[in-house]
Amino acid sequence: MVSVHGYYDGANYITTETVNPYKNQSVIITLLDEPHSVRKSITLEKLESFAIHATNADDAQDFVSKMRDDRVL
Repeated sequence: MVSVHGYYDGANYITTETVNPYKNQSVIITLLDEPHSVRKSITLEKLESFAIHATNADDAQDFVSKMRDDRVL
């Protein structure tokens, strides 16, 4: 038996750890009273904009400031 962390996204139970279950394997799902923070996915265009900011930034402070302006951080 193994225990893994995860969360319920409103339709599915998602594990946050790598597991290799086999088909029809029995599971026990325990719902906790604490919410799980979920990170939003980032599009390829947003990732490419990081590279643009990196080439235009004079220093690390400016780079982070521009990313915050784009609401990435």
